[in-house]
Amino acid sequence: CVTYVPEHLLPMSLVHTLNKEKFHRRGCAANFQGTLQWYEGEPDRNLLNAQVAPHLPEKVEYLPQKYLERICTNIADDEFRATLNEVIFRYVKPQDKHGKSNLADVIKYLTQQVEEDIGQKKQELHAANATVVSVEKKLTEDYLKELAEKIRLKKEELEAHATSRPAEKQDPGATAGPQTDETKKIQQLTQGIAGFANLINIRELEQVEVSRTAEELRQVRQAIVREVASLAGLESTYKTALDASGLSFGQIVKLTLDYSRLDSVVSSKEQRLRDIETLLLTEDEIVARVGGDDETGAKAARASSLICQKAELEAQKKEIVEKLAQPAREYQEYVIALKKRTDREMELRGEDQNPAVDTLNWQERELEKVKTVYPQALGRARADRERVSKEIFSKKRELTEFYDAVKQSIDSEIDKCREHLGEYDISIESGLRLNSTFFDEFLKFIHLGATGSFHGQEDGRAMLRRLTDAVTDWQDEGEVFDALDAVVTALHTDKRDDISSPNAPRDVFKQLKGGRTVHEMYDFLFGFEYLDAKYDLKVDQKDLSELSPGERGGLLMIFYLMLDRQDLPLVIDQPEDNLDNKSVYEILVTFIKLAKKRRQIILVTHNPNLAVVADAEQIIHVSIDKKDGKHDFDFFSGSIEDARMNRAVVDILEGTMPAFDNRRLKYNR
Repeated sequence: CVTYVPEHLLPMSLVHTLNKEKFHRRGCAANFQGTLQWYEGEPDRNLLNAQVAPHLPEKVEYLPQKYLERICTNIADDEFRATLNEVIFRYVKPQDKHGKSNLADVIKYLTQQVEEDIGQKKQELHAANATVVSVEKKLTEDYLKELAEKIRLKKEELEAHATSRPAEKQDPGATAGPQTDETKKIQQLTQGIAGFANLINIRELEQVEVSRTAEELRQVRQAIVREVASLAGLESTYKTALDASGLSFGQIVKLTLDYSRLDSVVSSKEQRLRDIETLLLTEDEIVARVGGDDETGAKAARASSLICQKAELEAQKKEIVEKLAQPAREYQEYVIALKKRTDREMELRGEDQNPAVDTLNWQERELEKVKTVYPQALGRARADRERVSKEIFSKKRELTEFYDAVKQSIDSEIDKCREHLGEYDISIESGLRLNSTFFDEFLKFIHLGATGSFHGQEDGRAMLRRLTDAVTDWQDEGEVFDALDAVVTALHTDKRDDISSPNAPRDVFKQLKGGRTVHEMYDFLFGFEYLDAKYDLKVDQKDLSELSPGERGGLLMIFYLMLDRQDLPLVIDQPEDNLDNKSVYEILVTFIKLAKKRRQIILVTHNPNLAVVADAEQIIHVSIDKKDGKHDFDFFSGSIEDARMNRAVVDILEGTMPAFDNRRLKYNR
């Protein structure tokens, strides 16, 4: 039935909503006891200052006036979304609830594998962003200046080196006839020293390569072990489900592991590293390893060490050179100095084919790459990032497919009421929505005092909002990635309109707050953590945030009266607020009549359309005498046909019969 109650009298189960600054003030509420009488069972009684335990199940559904006002005037409607989810969950078929008690748990259960896929894709995205950041760093003006300065300094060093050529000495052996035994020996030792130097260089390069390969193979083994452990975890997780259907994990997954060949290869690599280490031992390392007392072991180690053998030849050569006549000795010293000078020049200039890092040849090649290679590399890196990001976005959209499946039954309920909806084209739609925290989270990366598109607290936020407002549908891949491109472009190019040089290039690395990285920011932007799959209640394809307060109020009332499947008594405090009388008559009255067929409706109202036209079975008139500090209540109830109630309704809701007649006579029929 529909019962009219003045707004200052509320059911007992709702007393915790009484205004603390009014009825609770000075302990007034402690002097009143409320009773809620049920059609069946014992009544509920309690003092009006009692606090209701929030964990207890509701016996009455209550829509306070402040709640309706808050939803109608505030577009931050997460509170209403929670209610929307509760209502939708009541339409989910028992077999589709999968033992869950709320919609969030159902969705989490249905989408857990998609979320796992997204997590793995984010690891790929992290690696792709690392490549992007690495290339972008090399395309900054600072890096270009750094390279140019290094090249200038390296050339100066080479020029200075060129002037330090040792004074040339003639080979006395070339003019003194046949070579002496000493000269021949020196030449042999020099060739031997060069040979050992070459072998040492080869072994050092091999050491680096073998070490890299061995580590890669060890990581391969660790990855396999981790995945096998993950499979074991899956077996444990789904054992109960498989057992219930007479299945076993082993019937589905058969895995044969044989690490012997892999371990053998790793072992051989590790042995080769030990052998190379032996070949490259220095005298000090031999003494530290063998000890000073084991001369036999030390002698054997020196005999195996290429470095020690080279040092031995150098010592022999030095001894012979010191015994030579002065001209021959000076010539040998000249040869040694010339060799050192040539080696130093090679260190500075670098090889022509594969120059070492920071040599002049490497720096000049790097500078050329900045101009030619890296811009193309950045395009490829960004394309690869976009590919991975689109895969994440696709997975995000998959989440909404689960939402669509869950809400099918509520769609059919809406269809049943189409004839009563009139101009209200109501629908519940699922889709990706931009989380309201996106703007704050993004701007946490940005130093708002730095020169760039996002300079300034208000201007930076306005710029970001302008770029994202271009997206009309966050399900549309094209629109979303166009917006991302616009944000990235704004980070590298100044898009402010009020600057002297629009579109001036900006260094993204100089626009971040301390402790934040470009890598982290790109992971945030392209990982779509800020896109949530949600339900939206819409009218004419407009969601709550796009409706006027009046439209929103009408939509909310239709929602609660038409779609809420609960059979609890529904108490609504002044539902006519934010609605014009036409909407009250066409929308509220219609759906109140429909809703009261399946649940009791109690309204607190000042609107005659609701109390009278909605065919209230019972109306309760309450008055309070506040004179002389008294708070005396007087109330009576009855139907609209009751003469006393009829007069009270006319006086209070219509403003007395003369006022009603005056209005009626002025209307043109």
